[in-house]
Parts: sequence; C-alpha cells; structure tokens
Amino acid sequence: MSAENDESEWFFDMIIGFLRSPRWKTPVMSFLDENCIKFDATEDENKLEFTTIHNSFKKMVEGLLEELMRELGVTDEQFVQACEKAAKNPIHKKIVDQIMAVDNFTAFKRLMIKRNTELNQQVLMAEKVQQQEAAGLPDKTKAVQPKAATSTAGTTQDKS
Repeated sequence: MSAENDESEWFFDMIIGFLRSPRWKTPVMSFLDENCIKFDATEDENKLEFTTIHNSFKKMVEGLLEELMRELGVTDEQFVQACEKAAKNPIHKKIVDQIMAVDNFTAFKRLMIKRNTELNQQVLMAEKVQQQEAAGLPDKTKAVQPKAATSTAGTTQDKS
C-alpha cells in the first residue's frame, strides 16, 4: 500500500468519525428539526423559501467540513484528491456521495419531508399517551415493570 493510499485511508477514517460525532449530528439534526415544518408531504410545489433553506443548509455543512479540514491540516486540493480516489473504496465512495448529496435539492427536500413526518408522528404518539393517562388507561408503549417481591415462600419479610 502506498503512502498516498495510507493518507487517504486516514483522512476518510477521520471523516467517518466526524460524521458520527455530535459535532456533526447536533447542528445537522437541529437544522432539520427547526426547518422541516415548512416542508409538507402534501405539497408538490417548490417554494422559493425551500431554496433559501437549502442554501443555508449547504452553507452550514460546508462550514462544518471546512472546520474539520482546518483542524486536520487538509487543503481543499488534498480533499478533492482524496474524493477522486474514493471511487476505489466502496465505503469512501459512499461518504463522498453523501457529502455531494448536500447539493441535491430534491434529496434535501425528501429528507426534510421525512423528518417533518417523523416529528409529527412523535407528537401524535405523545398526545395519545397523554390522552390515555388522562383517561386512566395504561400506556401500552411502556414495558410492564414487575412488582418488587415482598415475600419469600409465602411469608412477608421484615424490611427493617
């Protein structure tokens, strides 16, 4: 294995770790949660507001990646070279494809609609649980907890 491949492997290992970390997930999920409400599955129209939100998302992702590259001491040129070599490794290619998908408006819109649907389902479940609790019905979403044993062989133990 050449030194060039070792460098590429190291770089992609760092990107994988970054994409799994809270430094990536927290701002991305926060952005999705804050903006997905504007994307409705029943609408086919692409509003100008969607483009503005997508551009803000791209800018945020670019900023996160630039910060990582700066910390790693990786130049834009080195990043592009690593991405070009990624086609030889299926895992690396998948990462590059995900990063490049940030520019894809259609994929972004589908992601926002999906997240909006997920949040709506969570709200409906929470409302259902609240209604059941208010009506005195057991919550079927929670596991039944076994009662603590207070007796052994039919006799009550002294807990003092």
